[in-house]
Amino acid sequence: MIKLVIIGNTNNLDIAASLIKCKNISIIGVVIDYSSPDIALKQKSFLCDNNIKELKFEDIIKLEVDICLILSFSKIIPTHYFQNTLCLNIHSGILPKWRGFNANVWAIINNEDEVGYTLHEATEEFDGGDIYYRFIEKVAPNEKYGDIIKKLRKQACDKLPDILQDIINGKILPESQKNKKYLCCMKLRKNDGLIKNWNITTKYLYNLYRVMGSPYGTGIFFEFKNNIYEITDMNLVPECDDYYGIAGAVVNIIDNKMWVKTADNIIEINSITKNGTPVSIADEFKIGNRLIQAEMPVFSTSERWGGGNFTLTPLAKAA
Repeated sequence: MIKLVIIGNTNNLDIAASLIKCKNISIIGVVIDYSSPDIALKQKSFLCDNNIKELKFEDIIKLEVDICLILSFSKIIPTHYFQNTLCLNIHSGILPKWRGFNANVWAIINNEDEVGYTLHEATEEFDGGDIYYRFIEKVAPNEKYGDIIKKLRKQACDKLPDILQDIINGKILPESQKNKKYLCCMKLRKNDGLIKNWNITTKYLYNLYRVMGSPYGTGIFFEFKNNIYEITDMNLVPECDDYYGIAGAVVNIIDNKMWVKTADNIIEINSITKNGTPVSIADEFKIGNRLIQAEMPVFSTSERWGGGNFTLTPLAKAA
């Protein structure tokens, strides 16, 4: 029987729920992350329903534990708590290449055709511990991040119990990241979804929409005549060749869709809202309009990026 301690949790507790069903794994305790009150409340209820103890980090040293598993945690976790056991982290990105926060998001923005989670040892080096397993999903050219992550999470839930058993039984051996090249990624903020400058490539803009567009992300916005518009549907226009023009200019409106010039091509905007209300593109814009730049205002809408995501990357050195 594998004795497991879980640190933190996912927002819908799906990973922990999959592990508790495995007859060869015993969850002997959970360290709750209280930085998110809603998730902490769910976690407390989960512990109560399944007769699992709540632990402090100091308790781990005193216990006989086979594996500690970090699912998500908002603070830096000193590694001395794990001196007597193997501590693994589920990183939201494919290591060794993609380290840091929102790594899968940046992989898509950079035109990668795969995203994944990496199960690696938590060490003092940020995302630098030995790799034990990668959960990988192919990314279709027009697929949105939220849809990909759902598939990735299901794969992790289905496979993780067997993988942990194989690690303990020596069937899966660690792979070192030493001397491997890597990229460091940063968190995306809501303001990053405001298009302040249309003089960017069409592909970059479209990929940004794929990862930040609602309802999964916090949205893609632009300002025009003191109104804030959210782009709720956007497409590439394959039949259009690259050409020079005025970035941010509306170059065509057809069938209530508008084409906006970018640095190298055009992007097709199919639907929008104005200050949160759906509106007709043909009524709001005309050919020749220039979509000017502005600072992001304060929104009253919910913080979708932080509230409804699926990320497993903790905000710790063990991320």
